[in-house]
Parts: sequence; C-alpha cells; structure tokens
Amino acid sequence: MERKALKAALAALIAALSTLTWNAWPRGVVGWLEAASAQGRRELDVPSGDLRGIPTRLLSLAANEALRSKRHLQALRAFEELQSRDDLPQDLRPVVSFYRALSLEELGSGDEALSLLRGIGPKGADPILRPYVLYGLARLERDPSTRLSLYLEIASSEPAPLGRIATEEALKLAESDDLRGKLALRLLQFNPTDERGMEVLEALLRLDPREEYATALGKAYFLRGEDERASKVLEGVRSQEGLYYLGFALSRMGQGQRALKPLKEAASMGGRIGEAAIRRIYLLNQQVGPKSADEALSALEEVASLDNGDALLYYRSLLARTLSPKRAEELEEQLLSAHPNSFYAGRLIRERTWEALESKDYARALEGLKELQRRFELHPRFGPFALYWGGQVALRLGDLEGAKALWERLSRLHPLSYHALVGIDESFWPNLVEEEPKEEVDALESFGFLFLAARRYALSGRPYREALVRSALGEIERASSLAEVELLRICRLEGKIPLPLLRLAYPRPFEGAVRRWASRLGVDPDLVWAVMRAESRYNPSAISPVGARGLMQLMPGTARDSARALGLERYDPMSPEDNVALGVYYLSRMLSTFGFEAAAVAAYNAGPGNVSRWLSGLEYLSEVRWIESIPFDETNLYVKRVMANRRIYQRLAQTERASGPAAPKP
Repeated sequence: MERKALKAALAALIAALSTLTWNAWPRGVVGWLEAASAQGRRELDVPSGDLRGIPTRLLSLAANEALRSKRHLQALRAFEELQSRDDLPQDLRPVVSFYRALSLEELGSGDEALSLLRGIGPKGADPILRPYVLYGLARLERDPSTRLSLYLEIASSEPAPLGRIATEEALKLAESDDLRGKLALRLLQFNPTDERGMEVLEALLRLDPREEYATALGKAYFLRGEDERASKVLEGVRSQEGLYYLGFALSRMGQGQRALKPLKEAASMGGRIGEAAIRRIYLLNQQVGPKSADEALSALEEVASLDNGDALLYYRSLLARTLSPKRAEELEEQLLSAHPNSFYAGRLIRERTWEALESKDYARALEGLKELQRRFELHPRFGPFALYWGGQVALRLGDLEGAKALWERLSRLHPLSYHALVGIDESFWPNLVEEEPKEEVDALESFGFLFLAARRYALSGRPYREALVRSALGEIERASSLAEVELLRICRLEGKIPLPLLRLAYPRPFEGAVRRWASRLGVDPDLVWAVMRAESRYNPSAISPVGARGLMQLMPGTARDSARALGLERYDPMSPEDNVALGVYYLSRMLSTFGFEAAAVAAYNAGPGNVSRWLSGLEYLSEVRWIESIPFDETNLYVKRVMANRRIYQRLAQTERASGPAAPKP
C-alpha cells in the first residue's frame, strides 16, 4: 500500500478541481484541503518521478494533507519536489524547508532534519515561522542546555498550545528548584489546574513556602472544588489573588464571617480582582446571619479603592436599600455624578428604568431610556435594552414611526442581541447575504500552510481569513470570536449579515456527542449548542473563575450528581463526550422541572431554587418581560445570551433548508 497512494489521490483531486473555479469554493483553500483529504485518505503515494507533472500549488496542498494525515513518507517526497520548483514563491522556500524537516524527523532522520533547521536559522526566519523553527531545534539539538534555552525562549513568549508544550518540555530538563517553580507557575497560567504544575508546586512548597507558589496552588485547589485544601494552603498568604480565593473558599464552606477579612483586604488593593472581591462581599450578605447586610455594608465602607469607586458605590447602594432607602439614594446619586459613564452607572439607570416600566410610569421610563441610549447605545448590555424598550414605549404612546426607527437601529447595531432576535419582528433583522468579506488570500493559505497562515492573518488584520483557517484547524473558540466581531462591524457599517461569517460565529462542534445525548435525553440539539456557546464558547478546556469546567461549564457537585444519575462510574469533566452528556442531562432535568426553555436556562445558571422563587405567584407573563425581571444580573444576561443563540441557530437551520446542502465545511 505504501507505493500506491499519492498518484491516484492527486489525479482524483486534479480532476475534481479542474471543473471548478476559485470562486466556486467560498471557503477557498480550506475546502480544497477537505477535498484532498477525502480523496487522499485511502491511498496516497506515488512512484519516484511521477510528481513532476502536478501543478505546484496542488502539490503543496497534497503535501500538507499528507503531513496532517501522518503519511510522512509521502509528505517528504512531495516537499522535496516542491523545493526544486522554480515557480514556488520565494517567501515559501523556508517554510517548505521547515516542513521537510518535520517529515524527516518523523521518519527518524533527525540529523538531516536538524541540518535543515540550522540552515533556516531562527534569526533569519520569518517572525511567523521563527517560533516553530526554535521548537524544531529544541527537539533535535543534543546538548541539554541548548535545548532548555530554546524551550525557555518559546515558553516565555508564545501562547498556547506551542508555549504550553515548550513549558512542559523545559520542565523535564530543568534542574534547579527555582526554574522548576517558574515553569510550574507558567503551566498554571496556561491551565490553572494543570496537574503537572500542581504536582511540582506541592513538592516545592514543602521546601520553600513562597507566596506565589501557595497562591497558584490554592487557586488550583479552589477551581477543582477542593475548598478546604485551598483554604489551608492560602492561610497567611498576602497576595491579592491569594486573599481573594481564600475568602471565596471560606464563603463556599459557609464561613462567611471569616471570609470577610481576606475579601476586604483584596478589595482594597483595587483592579479587576478588587472589583470581584467587592462583589463577593456584597454576595456574602446572603449567608452571614441576620445582620448580614449591615455587616457586608460596613465591610465595604472600610474598603478604600480609588480605581473601583463605581463598584463600591453601586454595591453599597444595593446593601443600603434594605437598611436605609435614603442612604441608598444618596449613594446612587454619588455614583451617577462621579462615574456617569461607568458600567455600574449603566446598571443603575437600567434598573431604575425597568422599575418605571413595570409601574407603567412611561414618562420616567422614557427619560431613563433616552439617557441609556445617549450614554450607552453601543454597549452590548444596555444598548439593546434602551432601543427595544424605547420602541415599546413609543408604540405605547402612539408613535409607530418612532418605534420602527428605534427597532431598525437596534437590529443594525445589535443584530445578535436577544432584544433584536426575539423581542421584535423578524422583518427588522438585517438582510442575510451569501457573500464573503473581501480579504486577500495569503500564499501561506493558498499553498496549504494553515498554521502559519493563521498567524499571518492575525498580524495583518484579516479576521475573516483568520477565522476560516482557525476553524479548519479546530480552533473553534477563536474562530467564532473573530467572526462575531467582524460580523458586527460589517452589519453596523453596511446593514447586512454575511452568512459565511454567521456560520463561523455559530458553529455546531462536537456534533456526534451533542446529537447523541440530545436525542437520548429529549433536548433540542440547537439549545445544547446555544448553552455551550454562552458557557464556554465551544472550548472543552474552559475553567471559570468559580471552578466550572468544560464545554457545558459544570460545577464539580453538579457533574457528580449528573454522572450518578446517568450511571457513569468514571467520567472526565474535561472530556467533550462526558461533559456534553452531563450537561445535557442537567439541562433536561431543568426542562422537565420548569416546562419552558427560558426558565430551564435560568435554572441551569442560577439553580432551580432561585427560579422557583422567581416564578412563585406569577400569572401569565411574556418571556421577554419575565427574563427582563430576573433579579440576578448575571443570570439576566446569561438567559438573554442563550435564547439569542438559540434563535440564531434556528435561523441558520432555516437558511440551510431553503438553500439545500451546505458548502464544504471548513
């Protein structure tokens, strides 16, 4: 079989491509690579000399596909032929040399591969190629100190996955405890519960009780749901992050009084963690006893944090509402006066406006809606609220044209928002167009070097091409984010939504697991993807600041209960298959309990007890108004995101049914 492959596959590929123009494949070379894969996976080799008649670009595509499919001998033959071609673009020659070296290494010719990599030279390599050349040299050099220095250079500058892999390799070579500690901390930056990093820090802490080691290890225990171990490791730590996670762990253990002190210290240090600590102190009022609100307010009164003054005023005002409405009003006015354009000012204006809408005080509501639109029209949280309810009030007051104008603006500025997708008629939504953004295709992509093409697109600002390539490489989270940002930019400028971008922004990854468990448990698979997008953005390695894990962001206790109900004795919350199974099971329970999707989604986020209280005593209420009235800010926003995602998946399904089979998937 080894001698029977490339010729047949390439002949079939050339025959298929000869009937197509470039524009016939809207996903460009990504579709071509899929065709090469489909044709070439069964048999891919050719006798010596038969490669000469194959066009250079097609040969490069097939060589990349062979390498990607681990057919290294075939890849090497193709790359060697490419290197001899006069029409190979000059800037691709070092790239082809590098890929030849990869193939040689896989075939056991390490010395020859090393010679090629030294010939490219890390200093002379293109910045896009350089870290990969460094990594190749690090793998092949014989001198351990040289290898270590190369791995360290990559580890200090590259993101995951290359930076993480280099860090792991450097840790194997490191001898000093100091360097091992630094590398373990670096691993925990890539993944805050990395087992190897935790293992190294556990050993080092017995010899060297450094605060940075204790902080990282305590945080890791916390994120794994091991609150008691976290609190023991973090006791006595003075770093802001350590204090925050100590307080958080104590609060989850029901020790709210003890939690106040470290949280207060963390809050006083300011910054992002300080803001999170302020919120955590506010939430403590729910568990520290009859005087909880008073104690939490007193703690916040003692926090002196200049850069989080808006958060302090907001949460102090919330606590004061139950103690002294007059004091609460004074704090609210301070917030609006001192921080008029802050996020917390927006939250306060939105809350006041919703109270006015609920009490049918339309004059006051209209004033708040106009203020929100003036200050926060482009804000993804407050802009849609202001434009949607502004239209509703205008309609209530008999101004039909004013309502239409606001809703048209809503659909153009925030087309992916809940209010634009669910609140108003579909006719207001921007046109869906089957056209690609016009971005130049780089030679790296057109010749099949997708990893490097993605890096070049990122540096040169071509988000659509980058999203396409990253999607083809399996980097779904990054591809979805890039596509969404570009989609919003185009919609706001041109009033249309390109379907290729919408598909990239809302993919259906892990399709086998999702459809299998959704069918078994009676859940619509599009609802599963809608939740998955809101929870993890399709990232199976996601870990939240509170320790929720995986695609469906399950807390350890929820995962255990779901696994027990499904009869899974062993499960891995970071496994896509297991995480989807557990998440779909829990979602199905919430659907059975509450009977309608919005409430089930709210319960998935906030717990069934809270949702039962929110529904208690309610007669009929529209979905939009019920979601708007959810008192937990995080859950309010979460349910809107999921239900908006749900509607977009439904619209994509409608376009697929209307247009027939989709184009080749990236």
